Formats: sequence, structure tokens, C-alpha cells
Amino acid sequence: MLRGIAVLACVSHAAAFACCAGSFQAEAHGAPYPPRSDGKAFDFNVYSTGMNFTTRATGNAVAGSLYINGQGHWSWTNEHTCQKYPNNQKHPNYCFGPGSSFPARLSDVTISTGSKIARWSSSTTSKHIVYTTPPQGEICHPFLEQGFQISSSLGSEDDSLFYYNVGPLSNPPSDVWVIPSFCPQ
Repeated sequence: MLRGIAVLACVSHAAAFACCAGSFQAEAHGAPYPPRSDGKAFDFNVYSTGMNFTTRATGNAVAGSLYINGQGHWSWTNEHTCQKYPNNQKHPNYCFGPGSSFPARLSDVTISTGSKIARWSSSTTSKHIVYTTPPQGEICHPFLEQGFQISSSLGSEDDSLFYYNVGPLSNPPSDVWVIPSFCPQ
């Protein structure tokens, strides 16, 4: 069961978007980009302020990503693979509907429990899809992202993250928004 999430970052954008996740933290499991030759998947801690978003592998694993809107996007699967990409996004991450990075609402799907979930994409033909809870007012919670970075010609269709234990952002580690020293600054 997903817990309520504060929607701080998308309040000023609410008129344009169907829904936003806003500030949240979660755990996740999946295979990141760039892919590892051994096909390894990781457990992650996830933090979002709305405008900044990061996934950090748990334990001793070195893998993750960091999005600082307007500054850059870093992605790594070990200390030697960190890459920096442009990030000129001016709106919060994980907003869906018109004016967002995921404006296309694809057909809703029904999962085995009989619950309907929403399916969003950057276009009707993109392989980058985010599944969320159905919008409840201005709030929707992501729980599966597949094919991320496809829209920027990065990643592959099997890149995926499953989000669970989603809740309000609360006391993230102090270094969560710090660019790792092994990454290009």
C-alpha cells in the first residue's frame, strides 16, 4: 500500500499537469543505465524534492543517478562509468499530463488485484513508460518506470525501476544531492 505523498513542488504547476508525485522517498529495485555487462540489478534508495531526484544503490554497491534540474543529470554503475548529461528541465520531476516530460496518458491497465493503474509516456510511441497510481486530485505515485532514458537515445527497453515503500520525503542523508567525486563536475 502506498502512503500519502506531499506534493510541494508541483503546486505552482498544478493547472498544467494532471498529477505530480512531488517530494517523496522510496526504495526501488532494478537495472540502471548505463547497463552492466553482468546484467546486475540493484536495490536503491530514492529521494525526490520534485526539482531534484536521485537513486543511490544500497549497501556497498556503487550505482545510481542524480538529476539536478537546470544543472545536469549524472548516471553511473561503478566508479568508472559515471556520465554527465544536460538537464535543462524547469518543471518538477514525476509530473504527468500536458506540459510535463510525460504528457501522453496511454490506456490504463488492470493489474491482477483488479486495480487500475495509469500509464504515462513522453509520446504515444515512446518506450519510456511510467506506471502510476490513478491521479487522485493532483497526486499520483510512480511505482514502475520502464525504458528510462529511451527518449534521449540512452538506455534500453529493459532499464527498469520498481518503486516500493513510497512515502513523504523525511530527513534524507546530507550527501544525497552531492555529485559523487568520481563523476564529471
